[in-house]
Amino acid sequence: MRERFLRQIILKGVGEGGQEKLFSSKVLVVGAGATGCAQAEVLARMGVGEIRIVDPDTVEESNLHRQFCYSDEDLGAFKVERALKRLEKIHPHIKVLGALGRIEEVWRDVAPGVDIILDGTDCMSAREFINEVSVHLSIPWIFTGVAGSFGQSVLLSPDGPCLRCFMEESITPLTCDTEGVYPTAAVALSMVAAHTAVKYLLGRGKEELGVMKVLDMEHWTLSRVKINPWRECSLHAKRRFRRISSFKGDDINIEGG
Repeated sequence: MRERFLRQIILKGVGEGGQEKLFSSKVLVVGAGATGCAQAEVLARMGVGEIRIVDPDTVEESNLHRQFCYSDEDLGAFKVERALKRLEKIHPHIKVLGALGRIEEVWRDVAPGVDIILDGTDCMSAREFINEVSVHLSIPWIFTGVAGSFGQSVLLSPDGPCLRCFMEESITPLTCDTEGVYPTAAVALSMVAAHTAVKYLLGRGKEELGVMKVLDMEHWTLSRVKINPWRECSLHAKRRFRRISSFKGDDINIEGG
């Protein structure tokens, strides 16, 4: 199997040891849409040893212009099932697992034990939930959002910065449904997120923590914005969990309202 990764192993940032790290890593991809599919596929090709995917939806015709895991023959099928089949064809020597449902419903089954969580959703409430799971289970995650030709991606930490550090109140952001999306933008931001995940898995995540990459493909601009932990953050600093309301434990402060 070494032959498969020869061009990757010779990279100074990877090597034999790095490839072994990737093969022993476990990642969770939440959402099997445009960004989720692209992230999962490239991580499989790079040799990440276990990939878990969560999604509740079926393949629709409007998905096909940007969600590369699927074709016309997949219409009506569950995305998770077809995405797993594609990953198995791409790399039959890794472990791929799927959960049919929303992350709010299945997180206890899929999140514990992974090294990092990747955002493949187009839903702010799901991201807020992922953020709480990240803090509760002490697992970093990568926020990735795309709409139109614009997108952003950042590695967040259970110790801060977390999503609530710079997005304290619930907002209604731009989405693919409201703004449309260029497939090129979705894939480009997915590669940014996947590369960030690989750097983290290889032990070089510190330099990426809280560094938001902002890409506008229409105007060819790429910028970096540093996000610092907020000392008064209600989640990672004060541990007020608004979404994981069904969990009861000494380290959880369930906030009403």
